[in-house]
Amino acid sequence: LLPLTLTGEGIEGVRGRLPELPEAKAARFARQYGLGPQDVALLVEDQETAAWFEKAVGQDKGYAKPVANWMTGELFRRLKDDGGSINEIRFEPQALTELVTLVETDTVSLSAAKVVFSTLWEEGGSPGRIVEARGLGQISDEGALESLVAQVVAQNPEAVAKVRAGNEKPVQFLLGQVMKASRGKANPQTAAELLRRRLQAEE
Repeated sequence: LLPLTLTGEGIEGVRGRLPELPEAKAARFARQYGLGPQDVALLVEDQETAAWFEKAVGQDKGYAKPVANWMTGELFRRLKDDGGSINEIRFEPQALTELVTLVETDTVSLSAAKVVFSTLWEEGGSPGRIVEARGLGQISDEGALESLVAQVVAQNPEAVAKVRAGNEKPVQFLLGQVMKASRGKANPQTAAELLRRRLQAEE
């Protein structure tokens, strides 16, 4: 065999042409996106999944963790159930980020987001348009919620009386009635705060 001489420059040239190795990708995902070992292990298991995740996150890394949560949760579950490939998904990676944004900004509730995801999975499309078409937007406006809270309080004097007497259990019942009156669209945190205010005002 002829002698083989390797130079540092030549080695670096070959290294630069190699794809990113799994260990290096895992370390980068943890560092760049702030992900834990379990998420990283699932996302870098194959190149297609890792690439899909990075397309979903794009330049805005602020929602990297919730995007990872949806991928390793709902999306992977659907892939397992349907036996498909991540490259066969009917919606673009950016659509998942749009859905995450709707949840994180309290535009839709988590339960509504799961309905949107199911529609995306079956039909593709845009999360925003699905929310609009199906009336899934979450009610966060305090004025609109105050009206519902006042209605529920007026309709349930016995529960209100128990709360005023120091029994906290009916509070959850009353909150449930607010959610029911809003057809599940009320922002739970805002509704709970307004309900507390109304109950304290009744005392």
